[in-house]
Amino acid sequence: MLRLLETEYSDLFSFMIRIIMGKYMIRVVIALSVFVSILASSNTAFAKNKAEPIDTQDTYILAIGSCPPWQPLKNICRNDVRLFVSTAVSTMGIPTENIKEIVDSEATYEGVVKGFRWLKEKSSSDSAVIVYYNGHGTLLQSIGGEANKKEEVFVLWSEEFPFAGLYAVVAKIWMTDKELASLIGDVPGRAKVVVADTCHAGGADEYLERRGKKVDYGLEDTALLAAAEAGQLAFATGDYGLFTLRLSDAMRNSADLQEAFYKARVKTMEESRSICRELREKKSKDYCEEQGPMFDDPFGIVKLFKLNTKKESADN
Repeated sequence: MLRLLETEYSDLFSFMIRIIMGKYMIRVVIALSVFVSILASSNTAFAKNKAEPIDTQDTYILAIGSCPPWQPLKNICRNDVRLFVSTAVSTMGIPTENIKEIVDSEATYEGVVKGFRWLKEKSSSDSAVIVYYNGHGTLLQSIGGEANKKEEVFVLWSEEFPFAGLYAVVAKIWMTDKELASLIGDVPGRAKVVVADTCHAGGADEYLERRGKKVDYGLEDTALLAAAEAGQLAFATGDYGLFTLRLSDAMRNSADLQEAFYKARVKTMEESRSICRELREKKSKDYCEEQGPMFDDPFGIVKLFKLNTKKESADN
C-alpha cells in the first residue's frame, strides 16, 4: 500500500488532519526542512578532500529517526534508519562500531545532543561523517519575533504532543536549525554529508537562498541530500520512506554516493508521479505534486563516498 505523507501546519496550536481515501492514506503531519549553508571562502580541508580518498574505516554515521507516538506511520523512522545503516555497511564497508542509531524514544532533544557528542568524540579532522535524519519538522515564525523571517524547527521525540511550537522550542523539546547546525559544525571531519528523508526537506535552503536571504551557519565541507524540495511531499511506500528505499537500492548498484542519489531521484520522481496521477484519477481534492529530491554539494563532497569498491575489485 502506498501512503502519502503531507506536511503542513495551519498554526502553532493545530496539529494533524487524517484523511483516508481508498488504498491511499493522506496525512497532514509536520514538515522537516534540513538544509546546509556552505562558507564561500576557500579552505584547506577541501583541498585535502580532492587529493585523498575517504577512508571507510574512518567514516562515522549518526542515524536519527524521530517518529513520536502521536504521529501516524510511526514505524517508518525506525525502518528507514535500519535500512540506510545496513546499506551503508554493506556498500561502503563502514565498521558497525562507527555507527550510532538514535531512534524514537531515544531521539529526544537530549538524546540527539548526546549522539552528536559521541560523533564528536569519535571523529577527527581526517574523518568522513554522515548524518542521516528521518523525522518531521516545521518552519515557524522567527523565535526572536523578526518580521518575515522563518525559524526551522526539528520535531524530536516526546511522549505527548507539546501544546505549542514555541513552547516546544523554549523547553528544549524540539530543536531549531541553528542548534542543529551548531552541533554539526562542532563535529570534526573533512567531508560531511547530511541525508534527510522528509517532506519539504529542501525547504529552508530554497526559502533562504533563492530569495536572497541565505543564512551562513558556518558549516564547511558539508553536503545535503534532501528527499524533496520546498512545497513537495515525501512519499512512503509500504513501511519505508520512498526516497530512502530508492537511495538504498541505488547504493547497491552505484560507484559512488552521487551516482546513487541521481538514480534514486529518477525512481522517486517516477513513482511519486504515478501516485499523484492515480490520486487525480480518483478526483482527490488534496494537493499532490511529484517528489523531486534535491542535491546541494558545492564542493563535490558526495562523489568522494565510494560504493561497492570490493565488488569492483573482485570483478577486475
